[in-house]
Amino acid sequence: MADYGKSALCCRRLSAGELNDLAAEGRPVQCGACEYAWRMDDLWPQNADAWALYRQLCGRTVGLMDLHGYVFLALTDTMSREERLDMLARLDVIHAVLSPDDTARGDDGRSPEA
Repeated sequence: MADYGKSALCCRRLSAGELNDLAAEGRPVQCGACEYAWRMDDLWPQNADAWALYRQLCGRTVGLMDLHGYVFLALTDTMSREERLDMLARLDVIHAVLSPDDTARGDDGRSPEA
């Protein structure tokens, strides 16, 4: 699914403008046949929340403005300390799956041999 999800035309991953453009081109999104959508629907609620938060944290503006910490705190402000720690663990798992090369590095971003 990781490879499929990166290129799937899914209403959950496109802006309203992109959806309108696709419809105008005669290529409407087929939600009933979307593997990404049905896989997301099958997730436990905690994991679905983690994926939604991960997508927010990976937004271009968040990255360009280095707002990761602020966005994380803003979007988890109703969570307890334990729930936030659990969310961080889930985000680590998602990141490890999507960016396996990063998991081979140490906490400082360098490879262990450096």
